[in-house]
Amino acid sequence: MSTKQSIMNLKIFTLSLALTFSTLFLSAQTTVPALITSDQTWTAANSPYLINQNTYIDSGVTVTMMPGAELIGSGAYRRLTVDGALNVLGSRDSLVKISGLQLAYSPKSADYHRSVGKEVAIQFADIKGTGVANRVFHLNGSIDFTIKNSKIDSGYYGIFYQTKFGVLGHLTIDSCEIYGIKGSINQGSVLYIVGTNADVSITNSIVGYGRTLYLNGDLNIENTTFKELNAIQMGSTASKRKVLRCNRFENSGEVKFLLQESNGSDYVEFTGNKIDSGHTSLHLSYSGS
Repeated sequence: MSTKQSIMNLKIFTLSLALTFSTLFLSAQTTVPALITSDQTWTAANSPYLINQNTYIDSGVTVTMMPGAELIGSGAYRRLTVDGALNVLGSRDSLVKISGLQLAYSPKSADYHRSVGKEVAIQFADIKGTGVANRVFHLNGSIDFTIKNSKIDSGYYGIFYQTKFGVLGHLTIDSCEIYGIKGSINQGSVLYIVGTNADVSITNSIVGYGRTLYLNGDLNIENTTFKELNAIQMGSTASKRKVLRCNRFENSGEVKFLLQESNGSDYVEFTGNKIDSGHTSLHLSYSGS
């Protein structure tokens, strides 16, 4: 065989190999239907999972994202509504990636409660929001929600948690980074808790780069850094316990505690915290009888 023929054959083989890998890559994606009606496990091998329309996980249905899985939404207002269950179970060496959509846990998913041995589990995930006016997580109905070892970025609301009257919900954030929309002027309410029936724990985390932080309910916050926030407000008419230990407040505005109990049961512990005195101020407000 001549040298010219050998080179030609090599080029053909290389092109065929490239086309084969291209075909394999293009086929290794999954389009998610508008309504998910059966239990599913999403894996790295079949990623990315593409959501091209608003999508619902039906009541009683569980979707589990395994290490390395990737979920991509097609637009700023694209939403995955969870009427059933969505668990994100990445690993330290293989994160789950989510981008381009809002994750909304509806009141129909309210069976997420410790009293029945269930709660939302998010671990080792890298989650990127869709920008101004959108929520990365919208948790509605006092569900129990735990997120650990994860990063939430670029959401106007990183976590918007709405409690239900008469039902105590638990929000647990541990070893996470949660950021608003970074810029010359940071934007977003990075954490926003509506209602009073929330038991909130934030530990070993970094929260920052937004306009405000609004924390309602009973609070336990330890070993967490708050940075580049215009204002931080904690408390409500029904929250009784606010415990902050060994936290850092860096280049933020006013840290405001609201005490509004009329029966004297409100309690604040502020111990071992470090405040950037050049930019951050502490304010205690009381209204009651």
